[in-house]
Amino acid sequence: MKFIGQHIVKLIARFRSSVYLESLTDPGSDTDKFLVADSDGKVGYRTGTEVASDIGAASLTQEQVEDYAGALIATGGTKTGISITYQDGTGDMDFEVDHDAATNFVAAEHVDWAGASAGTIHSTNIPTLNQDTTGTASGLSSTLAVGSGGTGATTLSSNSLLTGNGTSAIQAEATLAYSSETLTIGDNDNGTAIIVRRGNSGGGGGGVSLKAGTATGTNQSGGHLALYGGGGTGTGVSGLIRFYGHGAGSSGDSANSFTEIAQLDSTGNLQIDGSLETGGGIELGNASDTTIARSAAGTVTIEGKEIVTVNKVLQQFNLSFTDDIGTAQHYLSWRDQYENPSLSGDEVDTYYLVPANGRVKCVYMRIGNITATSTKTVRVYSRNAGYYQFSAEQEQEATSLTATGDKFEVFAFYFDDAEHFQAGDTIKISVQDSVDSGLSQVYHITAVLEFDYTQMGRTDTGELA
Repeated sequence: MKFIGQHIVKLIARFRSSVYLESLTDPGSDTDKFLVADSDGKVGYRTGTEVASDIGAASLTQEQVEDYAGALIATGGTKTGISITYQDGTGDMDFEVDHDAATNFVAAEHVDWAGASAGTIHSTNIPTLNQDTTGTASGLSSTLAVGSGGTGATTLSSNSLLTGNGTSAIQAEATLAYSSETLTIGDNDNGTAIIVRRGNSGGGGGGVSLKAGTATGTNQSGGHLALYGGGGTGTGVSGLIRFYGHGAGSSGDSANSFTEIAQLDSTGNLQIDGSLETGGGIELGNASDTTIARSAAGTVTIEGKEIVTVNKVLQQFNLSFTDDIGTAQHYLSWRDQYENPSLSGDEVDTYYLVPANGRVKCVYMRIGNITATSTKTVRVYSRNAGYYQFSAEQEQEATSLTATGDKFEVFAFYFDDAEHFQAGDTIKISVQDSVDSGLSQVYHITAVLEFDYTQMGRTDTGELA
């Protein structure tokens, strides 16, 4: 009987001969179904679990597998030059290889401890190790000598700095130690320890710099540099901080001797053998209230106020007068109210014989009425000793200012610090307006002169010039 295409049979089918299933397809996944035939030959299926149960199959534990495999490998088969031991407690297997017993290897082929032979490892044919019979390399003892690259010492003092000693053992200096960022020098006594830079055998000496730590990062301050005198105990004070130097000696190559040139004591008192030079002021006690400073050559101030020294004396003179001076230059009288418009006129009143070197510091002027804006000028003249003619007058300095129309104004005319006259000179002071006021008025004038009485020409009776 033949069927073409699909044929579905709804009745029970029995086959009395062999059954062939051709062109079977792969279902693509485990369907867990296995074909079986019962006792009557009826075809059915069983699952994998059911099949395993049917045949009495059982799962093995890890320990069972290890016991089966370990015993099989350790005791089964033939092994040459290798022994295997199964460790049941840990599940490990230990392999030990006996080189000389291994198949296809010659005994003592590479290592021969009994005797030397070519190509084997033995103490007699490894000369580069230079090993003696005691197990210590030749040339070594309990210490490695300096000549062999060692220290020559078996122990060194803790924290001591090491120094060379020729071919002898390296020395740990008892007087030179470093610990916790502190370098300590000197013996355990009250002697003087010195740090000296090595001299230059070929010329000038080299410098030494001592620097505190440099900061890194943004806006970080550098480290402080501190100098300490030795600390005292009880009522004892700290030691001094001393500075030494020397001036030039005689020509030659002999070394000069140092002497103390300054010292700072335990309370901050500073003693200096030479001069003290500063680029700024000196603060006394409190920078906000007592500052000594230099304002000009030979001039010292305290909080901006000039100090009048013993040898420099300020003296004031009343030189007031009444007149209509117009625009002409008028020379002030040192004795009365009558000024003079002529340089050569009034040799008595307008000249002042000065006893010492000095200068006109300033002139103050008060005028009753100013009718228009004008330039006012004050001049200083001097004539050296030994000259009489008015033509010998020399203008030393002039200073001017602009005055606006007003009444009873006061004007100050200040001169430079330069010297105007010398001892024995005669001097004059003049005033002048650039605009004629057109009327007679009072000129109140005060002149301040500075005399240096250390320069009086001579200190005994006699002629100056």
